[in-house]
Amino acid sequence: MVSITITELIENAHENLLKQNPSGEYIRRHKRAWKLFSNYARKHRITCFSTELAACFLKEEFGIEFTEDKLNGNISCHDFEAFVRPLLMLSIVQTGGTILRISKFDRTAGALCFEGITKHYEELCQKRNNSKSTIDARFWTIRPFLLHLTQSGITDISQMEATHIHQFTVFNAARALKSINQKMNNLRAFIEFLYEENYIPKDLSKCVLKAPKPRPRLAKTWTKEEVERILGVIERGTSVGKRDFAVFMLVTQLGLRTGDVVNMTFDNLLWSECKIRLIQDKTGKPLELPLSAAVGDAIIDYLKYGRPKEENSQYVFVRHTFPFGKVKNFWHPMQKYLRAAHVPVCVEKPHGFHTFRFTLATRLLDEEVPIETISAILGHSNSDSTRIYIRADINKLRQCALNPEAVYG
Repeated sequence: MVSITITELIENAHENLLKQNPSGEYIRRHKRAWKLFSNYARKHRITCFSTELAACFLKEEFGIEFTEDKLNGNISCHDFEAFVRPLLMLSIVQTGGTILRISKFDRTAGALCFEGITKHYEELCQKRNNSKSTIDARFWTIRPFLLHLTQSGITDISQMEATHIHQFTVFNAARALKSINQKMNNLRAFIEFLYEENYIPKDLSKCVLKAPKPRPRLAKTWTKEEVERILGVIERGTSVGKRDFAVFMLVTQLGLRTGDVVNMTFDNLLWSECKIRLIQDKTGKPLELPLSAAVGDAIIDYLKYGRPKEENSQYVFVRHTFPFGKVKNFWHPMQKYLRAAHVPVCVEKPHGFHTFRFTLATRLLDEEVPIETISAILGHSNSDSTRIYIRADINKLRQCALNPEAVYG
């Protein structure tokens, strides 16, 4: 490897970056970081780039600890984009690699030269009875990785090397530990598939870096009053409000997962039997729940007076603006109603739509409903999956507390 100065390396990285057709702000962000790093190196009278120098710069100037031999996964996205990624680019260009830049549009597209491989892998996942949501999540990692290979000049998957995997993984490090672990697990499983099916000559799955395991976090649970306040701020006089109120009633009263709500069709509503019967999106297992009067009235109100008349979709809950069709999720409505209800939120705890499911399980535990019954309501295959909710039952945990005087007396 020919040793070049930091100034020359920055010039090469800038030229390489321009080939990716980035935005003006994207370029300015990298130039700012490179300038700060260049000044730091000049102050210490160092002319050549090294990963050790980059690590010292990040630590001393911004308190950021990052190494390429592992995924930190706990660096804020701002710090990663503003300081870490530009230095990673210098490291990659120094070793003759290609700078990654994957847009949101590129993430949804696949590399055409690997279309046969991706089709084979998808068929294998389907044979293993993986749900559609699971397969989609895996390809949300796999497609950008394959695009990265094509950007690096790889059109034959057998030419893939450990350096290509390493570059891709470090460029995905600015994520929460839970999500980065899941993405790396998806990538590792895909590379194992490539080796087992003889697409690559050696198993490179061990080259996928591992992030430290996240500490288990208890999801936010809402009090009965907080749930009532959230439901109360939904404007039921509007068509969107009628939809959202029906959806929130399904989740707060029945504990349905988001995927089961957005995929609910008219066939799942058994009005004559006052039941909801569906195949769970996550597990593929059947689930049958009673359709109470309150939940049924909310759905009927939406179907009669809120749902767009021109929408012929099989799905019950649909978008009311372009593009029309099935609703993807309810993250944004959830946050909107939390703000409107002035319900305090702890950013350290999950506070998405799934928390209503967690809240229902906790409330049933407080009412001393048997855990087997709660498992049936939540659609869990066995009660072991439900036991995670016991951690949130503070009153029960207090009963398990030890008396220090009795222990040490």
